[in-house]
Amino acid sequence: ADVLAKAGAYEVKVTATSQGDNSETAEVSTTTTILPVYGVTLVGEGELKGATMDMVAGVTYTLIVTNTGNTDDTIILGSSAEVGIGGSVLGSFRKSKDQELSTSQLKITLAPGASTEVIFTATGDLLTKSGEYKIKVTATSQGDNTKSAEVATTTTILPVYDVTLAGVGDLITETANAAEGVSYTLTITNAGNTDDVIDLATSGDATA
Repeated sequence: ADVLAKAGAYEVKVTATSQGDNSETAEVSTTTTILPVYGVTLVGEGELKGATMDMVAGVTYTLIVTNTGNTDDTIILGSSAEVGIGGSVLGSFRKSKDQELSTSQLKITLAPGASTEVIFTATGDLLTKSGEYKIKVTATSQGDNTKSAEVATTTTILPVYDVTLAGVGDLITETANAAEGVSYTLTITNAGNTDDVIDLATSGDATA
């Protein structure tokens, strides 16, 4: 039988014919059942590494999932999450680049030997710190969950620098004693995604 023969029952008739009188024949039928065999492969299209400064949009990868079994199967795709400082990097799936809806888990039904492309996107949030994040993507056979395949994506969040400065309370004050001056309380925030040193300076009519 072909190694790709689909699971199921196959009937084969065996006939014996007399060479001296070919009208004399006998036959039997055999029934062979090919049991379901489940298997799955998962590979990346191109290098599974990417970098971005916009972690909300994330980095997109193209994966190819194949049903290597001999029966129709539903392949379940899922991914791990890597928790970083301030936020996490998560994965989502789409069936095509044109599809807008992404899901954290995707189920695809494939015929024996069939393959399909899947779009995987690794995203974070505004608080996810810059650095390298490895997300594992797994494809598991629903027919036999011991059959699975996995790949790892490496997503680098590039440093983004930003700073905010705000006053606490009213920043307009009067004084009759210029020698003592006036004090103000300011709040400075590192609004970027990486450690930073903030320099403070003054300008204008007064000196700090």
